[in-house]
Amino acid sequence: MNPLTALRRRLGKDPAAGQGRQFQNAPAQRHLEEQLARAKGVLDLGSGPNPVAGATAAVDLFLGADQRSHGAGGSIDPAALATRGVRFVNQSIDQPLPFADGEFGFVYSSHVIEHVDNPGRACDEMMRVGKTGLVRCPSAMAEYMYGREYHRWLVLQRGGRLVFVEKTRDEHGLFGSSQAREAATINPFEALLDWAGEQPSTGSNRIIARLRSRLQGLFYGRAPQSEVNLFWEGGFRWVELRCDGTVRQGGRPGQQHAFTEAGERQDFAAGAAP
Repeated sequence: MNPLTALRRRLGKDPAAGQGRQFQNAPAQRHLEEQLARAKGVLDLGSGPNPVAGATAAVDLFLGADQRSHGAGGSIDPAALATRGVRFVNQSIDQPLPFADGEFGFVYSSHVIEHVDNPGRACDEMMRVGKTGLVRCPSAMAEYMYGREYHRWLVLQRGGRLVFVEKTRDEHGLFGSSQAREAATINPFEALLDWAGEQPSTGSNRIIARLRSRLQGLFYGRAPQSEVNLFWEGGFRWVELRCDGTVRQGGRPGQQHAFTEAGERQDFAAGAAP
């Protein structure tokens, strides 16, 4: 922990608390909570050990933190989830899901689709088993800046369509590892985010301070420049572009919406043809 953070915590000004409030007050997050509250049956894809509120089913490939690329998070206890009324399925989300067509009122997919081998297939499966849902993942800008070297895809939202671009080797960790924590090796953009006040100090230079403020505002506010939040009803269209130039596309017609940085809702419609 850097000295400034230690002082702030002694004064009762914990950075993590402010970051958490920003996350919770983001327009996309408030809208998600409204959707979850009225959904009949919620599926969490890539749930980790703590499925989203209201989940009746959850899917994740990795049970233990040691199986994940970044080695973080708790372990999943399927028996404990069952006592909470959550059916757990241990598999990747881009494989056929063991659920009926339209079984869930809402399908929640948060920060998982950028990991899988076949994001288009994962999209088709979530649309098959759900009536409405949300796809949430890092934006392309976030991928380039924060260097999640264990993510396979850059994700762009264009209207109600998601475009998945497979990352080349040179596009992984452009500014350093996301897991480094020492000042000499840490990704500087990661340091500027200052997760829970745990990162090395980034100084008081006015230019750096302005950059830090802007990045934190976008990141913790879940702004579209930093995070994709595509809500869908019925379906959406997707395009997949691989490193070898192969292009695949698919999806279903439906209605989609997202939120601007200013919190304005944008509505879209994906037609019957890709």
